[in-house]
Amino acid sequence: MEIDQPIQAGPVKDENFITKYQDAGAVVSKSFHKLAPLFVPGASVRELCGLGDQFIEEMVAPMYKSKRYEKGLAEPTSVCVNNCAFNYSPGSETLVNGVENSYRLNIGDVTKVAMACHIDGYTASICHTVVVTPPPQPGMGPYIGPGADAICAAHFATKSVANMISTIDPSNPVTGPRLRKLVEDIAAQFHVHVSPGSRIRRVDRYLVGQITVDRLEEERNSKAAVEWPAPEEEEEEEAQKRAIDPSDPAGDMLAELDNWHVMPKEAWLIDISMSSKPVDHLREHPDLKPTVYLHDVNVSYMLKLKASRALLSEIKEKKSVYPFHIRSLTTERSLLGLKELVDRHILVPYPVMVASPSTLIAREELTVVAKPNSSADLFCLTVPTPPSYIKSDFSLVEGTDAYMFSEGMQSRVKMVSLE
Repeated sequence: MEIDQPIQAGPVKDENFITKYQDAGAVVSKSFHKLAPLFVPGASVRELCGLGDQFIEEMVAPMYKSKRYEKGLAEPTSVCVNNCAFNYSPGSETLVNGVENSYRLNIGDVTKVAMACHIDGYTASICHTVVVTPPPQPGMGPYIGPGADAICAAHFATKSVANMISTIDPSNPVTGPRLRKLVEDIAAQFHVHVSPGSRIRRVDRYLVGQITVDRLEEERNSKAAVEWPAPEEEEEEEAQKRAIDPSDPAGDMLAELDNWHVMPKEAWLIDISMSSKPVDHLREHPDLKPTVYLHDVNVSYMLKLKASRALLSEIKEKKSVYPFHIRSLTTERSLLGLKELVDRHILVPYPVMVASPSTLIAREELTVVAKPNSSADLFCLTVPTPPSYIKSDFSLVEGTDAYMFSEGMQSRVKMVSLE
């Protein structure tokens, strides 16, 4: 589907844009709340992913009916269990002779559910970790152990980051190093680790951190993000700043100016994963093939296969700049054309990413819009369900920034209405 309006760069400046963000947030939050009760032992991940996409499409259909508005999925629903971190969204390829072959949930599974919706390019994303439990029984205790520690850390980290972003103050700007330290301190207090793929980044209309967008922003030096692991350039900059004489006011000012900082009315994606064990890097699953792809509009190639040309024509006509699931394609022999499009880098696959089997990963993701002035609240666009019944042996230490931003500032954040 073609984009008929120019992409707006910079902070959100029109209240109509904020309304579209709110509407997208309400759709994805309601869809998540509708899907969450279905995470029970024995549930098929393939069916859950399909239902998540279906719920979003049904809820967004009666909204903004003019053809000038794009709307719908901004990310196919994925359900990642235990050591799986990203992009597990099985489709019809898991049906073998009519027999379901995708993963089925088990009691105790640490399950990350991610989904996203956009309206006219204004995107709200959500990910929430739930623990699959049996029906409630008398005397049943909470979920405990390293997985519970990771879930608690991810929950408090996203909450604290949102609260920090809500404190826009020119005298004490919210910068990348401050956000990084806050998240890493919370991980340390819960004795877990920030998992690769975690990020806090500024998002814009149609631009929400897709792989191709990351490359473009890096080339233009316009990227405002905190990522784990830290890029090599960022590590070098931090080393240089540490080498500046703290008694030199000019050096201190230079260090401050070298950082981007959060500005009013900007939209931010907070996507934090915590792991029970140190994870240097995630790896692609050796057996599970990608089912989610992104069209790189900057790449063109004279395709040889008729199936490839037909598939690309469908993608250009019906898909946007967001990732899509292959189950949404209708072109005959689409899988045959898919291979050539991937080989020529026209489509970018989103592989299923995993850590070691003994590692448990929890993930929380929110989209927020920074407040327009010092007296307003930060607006949280996505509302997860209440946390699972879990208990950690650790807690945030009173008096630390992590404790202050997590426990002391709830009133600064306003949630989207689910009425």
